[in-house]
Amino acid sequence: MTALGIFFALIYVFGMIKGQRALLIGVACAVPFNDSAMIVAGDVTVTPFYVGLVLYLIITIIGQRKAAFTGPGRNPSRLLIPLFVYGLFITIFGPRLFEGMAVIASGMGLDEQVGHLSSLAPSLSNFAQIAYLGLALIFVGFNERRSFLGPAFLLTAFTVGTLVAFAAFVVQKVGIVWPQLFFDNSPRGFYAIEPLRLRGQFSEPSHLGAFALAACIYFIICLFRARLSIPWLGYLLMTGVSIVVFTASSSGTGIVGGIIAAAVMAVMGMVRIAKPGTKLRPSVVIASLFLLSGGVFAIPGLASALWAVIIDKQGGGSFVNRGLADEIAYGILWTSDSLGIGLGSNRSSSLWTMLLSTIGIVGTSLFVAVVLVCFRRSFGLPERLPAALSLVGFVSAAFVSFADFASPIMWSLICFCFAARSPIPETDLSSTAPGPLASAKLVFPSGRSAELNRVSEPSVGP
Repeated sequence: MTALGIFFALIYVFGMIKGQRALLIGVACAVPFNDSAMIVAGDVTVTPFYVGLVLYLIITIIGQRKAAFTGPGRNPSRLLIPLFVYGLFITIFGPRLFEGMAVIASGMGLDEQVGHLSSLAPSLSNFAQIAYLGLALIFVGFNERRSFLGPAFLLTAFTVGTLVAFAAFVVQKVGIVWPQLFFDNSPRGFYAIEPLRLRGQFSEPSHLGAFALAACIYFIICLFRARLSIPWLGYLLMTGVSIVVFTASSSGTGIVGGIIAAAVMAVMGMVRIAKPGTKLRPSVVIASLFLLSGGVFAIPGLASALWAVIIDKQGGGSFVNRGLADEIAYGILWTSDSLGIGLGSNRSSSLWTMLLSTIGIVGTSLFVAVVLVCFRRSFGLPERLPAALSLVGFVSAAFVSFADFASPIMWSLICFCFAARSPIPETDLSSTAPGPLASAKLVFPSGRSAELNRVSEPSVGP
């Protein structure tokens, strides 16, 4: 177990003692540490998020027994099962059907393999990736039925990740040595050496950029939704911090995803303002002025950073290698008759090309359908809108240049948005009242409320 792993082990032990909701807080804290390992056993590495998720699901299911699946609750969407079944099928048989095909193996760096491809064969990565997908889909389906995940889960994840990255930024500016080895602990990880661009606790600046983009969007929408109060000031502070972190990462991946998300938010804002009788709250006006004034300083820096990234990549081999990796992924899709060759069988420069090469047209279409369902269900619900737009920004950035299908923040956003038809319990996530049965007052999208005896211990944020 790594030093970071010992830290999270203590958090999880405390959470199991205090109750399910306290354990869920620990899982939320682990979300922004996906590039670090909690457990290392030879070639097997497990991240803190998935260790915590396994513990939470096991304890919850054991505590509730069959009630988790037979008690009152929504039936999970039928989209999730076909995605897992197809992913499992092609991951088991793909490496055997197309054995020997030239691929970019997951155990080595992308740049090193573009000119020296590996031969496809069944590997540990196949098992790991299908296990991650299975856990993520159980997470999504279980929450859709029981609705235990509240906004505070996302708020905790974004706040912890942003503050840790901001601490790295401050340390970098002051000239103190950042404890990078505490986070760079995975033997299967590839950690960039970047003297200028910030990567914080992540392995690459682009990974931090994608996370910071999602956090920035989340805090901005929460800022516009909140009234002038202490929480509003908190959102204002975290918006500023996340913008600093996002800018310091100088991530072209994040900037492109941000442009797409900004276009969506601009259209939504104009449609809302154009509605007859629309009144702007003072908090919205102040937030708009804050963002506009901040944009005067941030936009030139982001533009120069994007230009510098483009010039740097074109001048070096990375840009060419990533283009070749995409060509290889499309070639694999064609050679495999659009079936794919299995999760974990091929690396790529973006989530889009990686999915096409590993789970083919069918699997990629099912995943895109899940994301679209998330947005459709959450779009009209104010309490879900920050997460929905954050998901749009993150997936847009990932489809540009971020190939991580096991990303905890992506699946946490999907998990929350996918259950948008279910009510959000008013119980706060930080509550740690023990007991397998809890009575919670639920608020429905229509504004109605009802008292339900819930088998789970629901949790929610502000």
